Amino acid sequence: MASGGLVQGVIQGATAPLRGYRFLSANPSLKRLAIVPLAINAVIFTVAVIVFVNSFGSILGLATGVLAVGAGTGFVHAILAALSWVATVIVGALLVVLFAAAIFFGFTLVGGFVAAPFNEVLSQRAEALRLAELGLAPAPPEGATTGVAAIWREARYAFGAELRRTGLYLGVMAGLAILNVLPVIGTALFSVLGGLTSCYFFAWDHTDLAMSRRRMPFAEKRLILAEHRAAALAFGATALAITAVPFLNLLMLPVQVVAGTLLFLEWHATPPPGT
Repeated sequence: MASGGLVQGVIQGATAPLRGYRFLSANPSLKRLAIVPLAINAVIFTVAVIVFVNSFGSILGLATGVLAVGAGTGFVHAILAALSWVATVIVGALLVVLFAAAIFFGFTLVGGFVAAPFNEVLSQRAEALRLAELGLAPAPPEGATTGVAAIWREARYAFGAELRRTGLYLGVMAGLAILNVLPVIGTALFSVLGGLTSCYFFAWDHTDLAMSRRRMPFAEKRLILAEHRAAALAFGATALAITAVPFLNLLMLPVQVVAGTLLFLEWHATPPPGT
């Protein structure tokens, strides 16, 4: 399915996780392969939550200590105490948001790196099954897996691509952060452009495994995403929203790997070299 039109592209991208879920559910071999990355991300998420719970009280206490008003009496002191309380509530809320965001993005990045070899195997299997459905490759034998050497080779390539992509993402976000020096409008621009950038890179992250297996250069990957920008941004936005939901993000990470693989095949349905 091409994503030539804006509306068609948005629908294609936004519904990709649903197609990924249905495809994974219909293939028992994919369910088995999804167990390991699911377990890895569950461990990482649990560690992230423990760090959040154990560290937040200390950070909040430090911030509220700075804002605290000493003992005293009188109208002025009462006003200062009230303002201190309001400031403490606001700072506490901001710390929750900022710390949760740091845990969220840390969990996403670390989980992507650690589970990369297993996601590669899952993506390979999903691609082989889908290409067989399309009549573009023979059906893979049930239970067949790629050799360890081949998996490691693909995983190393995918890991390198992940590093370059993550570096580019952080660089772009750091550049956009400069907009925050402009009062109000700068923050609004950063929120919009930063959100679009995150959606774009989430889509790239989940479609990159299939692109890397074809040894596509960095520039060609960006060209494909630009050609299907509506579908890519819609898929990235949906994946980002799902990843932001605790516990659901654990269950959906393998689904998003499969969804990204299937979405790429809708754009570029050709077997990788050596198939």
